[in-house]
Amino acid sequence: MFGILYWWGYTNGVMKIQRTVKLKLQPSEEQAKLLQCTMETYCNALNYISQVAHELGNCRNYLRLHRVVNYEVRERFGLKSQQTISAERQVAAAYKTMKANGNQQGKASFNFQGGVLLQQGRDYGLKVEQGVVGITTLAGRQPMAFSCGDFQRQYFAWELGGATLVKRKGVFWLHVVFSREVEEASEEGAQTAIGVDRGMNYLAVARAPEGGTVFCGGGQVKQQKHHYRRVRAALQTTHALARSASEGTKGAKRTLKRLSGREQRYQRAVNHMVSKEIVAFAASYQRPVIVLEELGGIRQRAKQRKAQRGDFHSWAFHQLAQFVEYKAAALSIPVVYVDPRGTSQNCCVCGAKGTRRRHDFSCSCGYLDHADRNAARNIAQRYVDRRQAELAGDGAGSTAPEIASRGSRLAGGVSIPV
Repeated sequence: MFGILYWWGYTNGVMKIQRTVKLKLQPSEEQAKLLQCTMETYCNALNYISQVAHELGNCRNYLRLHRVVNYEVRERFGLKSQQTISAERQVAAAYKTMKANGNQQGKASFNFQGGVLLQQGRDYGLKVEQGVVGITTLAGRQPMAFSCGDFQRQYFAWELGGATLVKRKGVFWLHVVFSREVEEASEEGAQTAIGVDRGMNYLAVARAPEGGTVFCGGGQVKQQKHHYRRVRAALQTTHALARSASEGTKGAKRTLKRLSGREQRYQRAVNHMVSKEIVAFAASYQRPVIVLEELGGIRQRAKQRKAQRGDFHSWAFHQLAQFVEYKAAALSIPVVYVDPRGTSQNCCVCGAKGTRRRHDFSCSCGYLDHADRNAARNIAQRYVDRRQAELAGDGAGSTAPEIASRGSRLAGGVSIPV
């Protein structure tokens, strides 16, 4: 019922981690109307500012945009000063993101789902003891109650930051950012390389130097995805046939609405569990470093059979990596990435190209192992080799992280079904 979003960042010498806690708002009927009106007006202001920025050549400079639109936006839409500034910054940031993604000609558009950005102190205030939050609307500051669980309350002792007002399925939520500083995760002095292979049959396989392994199965996830896909297809077919026959489709529409987002929530929950197991496994070793494959762009590079394309393109590998990163950051465990080419095909003992049949890997040198565990070991070895080359080039006196020497055989692993 109550969720938490995550973010982390770096400052000088320390690392700042953030948690975005979702608070369920309990406004009165009149306050709900004010929140709705404020969100709609803010969204309209965003699109107006975006149009002006587009006419200025997709302006990404907040100060230039501020000088052009600030007073006009406040007069036209009735937004408060800080709300107008937040909207201007949001538009400028959107155009910066578009440029970074290679889209320098398009126009940014905003919808109601994006919510309203709020600055702590200026746009909202949180009174934890009283269970009350004050939110600035077009009609001024409105105090209202909120609810959350004990798990969320553990973050109330952290430093309070900004927030976002959103509405989901008729319920208003406030996503509040809390932050604190921890020791910066650094590769310097790392002693244990934990290789992690991500996939669809096994969502993740993590291997430590002495052979200890964690398997996180993906069979149940596949079954759930296939189930949701079949249900959606059947309902959408029913809805299309009923529309062509001019019949009512209220039942199908209600079911589709109820199922909307359920698959994504299930996948997110699974990725949370898997990432938690990986980080806990790594934390049990001396000064670990978690090594992942850099899979960016794999959907464009890799070819899949038609029957596998649905699973492949719904594979949430990036989300899993993000969850591993933020959970590891809280424990000051560094996460690094290596080139994935050949890690699933090459033998981790002799380096030659082996043979993979489903979950089994074999090599002409006589080495036999689970295919994903072999890949996890290759991933760790690739990082160790890279780190040794870096240290040799710098003339540093420290040593690279440990990994089992080539030629040793792997011990059995620990299986964690998901």
